[in-house]
Amino acid sequence: MLLFYTRDLDPYLAEVGRRACVYFHDRLIAPTRRGGLRVDFGLVDNPTRLDSSVLLDLPDADALSGMHRRRPVPRQDFRLITSRKTTLDATILGLARNWVRLASLSSGRLMLVRKNDRAGTIMVWWLGEKLGALCDIPYQQRPWLRDEEQVAPLIKTEFSEIFLKGKALKLGPITRIDMPLYMVAVASDARIEPPTTSKHPPLSPAAESMLKTLNARQ
Repeated sequence: MLLFYTRDLDPYLAEVGRRACVYFHDRLIAPTRRGGLRVDFGLVDNPTRLDSSVLLDLPDADALSGMHRRRPVPRQDFRLITSRKTTLDATILGLARNWVRLASLSSGRLMLVRKNDRAGTIMVWWLGEKLGALCDIPYQQRPWLRDEEQVAPLIKTEFSEIFLKGKALKLGPITRIDMPLYMVAVASDARIEPPTTSKHPPLSPAAESMLKTLNARQ
């Protein structure tokens, strides 16, 4: 289940963001896994109006997997808020990067587990193997970031070509030896037009809680 919501965005950008999230969800999440996945995804205009406790995108602490018989279990419940960027292209790319991370976490390709120690160390599992402590893996050597760098621009371009330029693309599953992310064929010749209403989708209770300070200031 995907719940997308916005705050303080013009109707056109809100609609582009909604359609982008639906497209990235359908492009990256296998049909057999969609039923058990829940994502509350917020796109806001001004992050400084959020409560200071709200962290943008998907902090590692909000992406932790549970354990079963000493093995991590892929997380299936995500709540995240991201902010619009200075350009439409950059905003769509930011959404795409978050969806690549979500797909990796929900499939078990990447799993983060908090160690039972005083420091609360976050341990990384990658492709079913324990890599070690997150803090010990250099930023440039984190394989899930390579996924984001390579896949996010690809699906961002697909979305822009199909939905913003009205092109009919024939897309097939994309596979790489080192990146077996699920990617399904999705095609549409729909073009986004500025919507006639600025009414936003309803917020879930979790989203309302995360944005209570923002709402109080409006």
